[in-house]
Amino acid sequence: MASGVSIILPSAGFTPTFAQEEVTLLHATGFVDRGLVALHMLAESSGAAFLDAKGGIAGNLDSIINSNNAFARLSGGGVSLSGAQFISFPTYEAHAPWTLFTAGAIIGDVGSEFEKITGFIGHRTSYGTAPKGAYCYGRGVESWTSPASAQYFLHRADGTDAQLSAPSVPPAGNRRVIALSYDGSSTLTSAFYNVSGVAEVTGPLSATPAQLFTSSGTTNSMLQPIIGGLNDVFDGAIQQFEFFARYNRALTDFSATEIQIQVAAASQLGGARGRAWS
Repeated sequence: MASGVSIILPSAGFTPTFAQEEVTLLHATGFVDRGLVALHMLAESSGAAFLDAKGGIAGNLDSIINSNNAFARLSGGGVSLSGAQFISFPTYEAHAPWTLFTAGAIIGDVGSEFEKITGFIGHRTSYGTAPKGAYCYGRGVESWTSPASAQYFLHRADGTDAQLSAPSVPPAGNRRVIALSYDGSSTLTSAFYNVSGVAEVTGPLSATPAQLFTSSGTTNSMLQPIIGGLNDVFDGAIQQFEFFARYNRALTDFSATEIQIQVAAASQLGGARGRAWS
């Protein structure tokens, strides 16, 4: 499909001309283009840089603690991160609405309930290593083979954690699209979408600008997004990722059709790389 091609998709129910929804697709990826600021396909074959398909600045691998880190590029594209590893992407002014998307899964067992998978998607300081602002993570899962074990899926604004609604199907081992979003005024929203575009885990969180932008008394409205983890205890869980995208739109502004397009693009990408979705 050529770059910038627009397609007209019918809205639910009656579809007169004024009710049709126009969705623009990005060339060669299938991801929604409206509001897309950065798109990192994680497809490089070597090195620690991750190029932006929109032409912006590349992301970079960060390994804060050397022990237990085992970064790997996956066959056909995508990355595997463990321990205190994450990929940092360029900072942005975060007062206005934004949404971060990624896709992937946790592979392997978490050896103890104390292991935290602390950064499926989120932010770090631009001047240090600690998580900052908002992020969405899972923690407290003793065994992916025993999903009844204590498990939590949370998101956070600095100083505030909120548990997301319980998943109908645990995302451990199963690939999901993960979204973290801010509406520009007062609310964070996080969601885990399955292959059908259904939000299995989701929830809002009230957040003030100070919670997003203040750390240790220092206010800085530039946030640096990350995917990966900052595990205090590492017992074997490895995160795999297929892509990272940042939009200048709140998640609530994405239609159900656009979410399905995002999920379909991620599913097709993972499948083409040899990691079929379920």
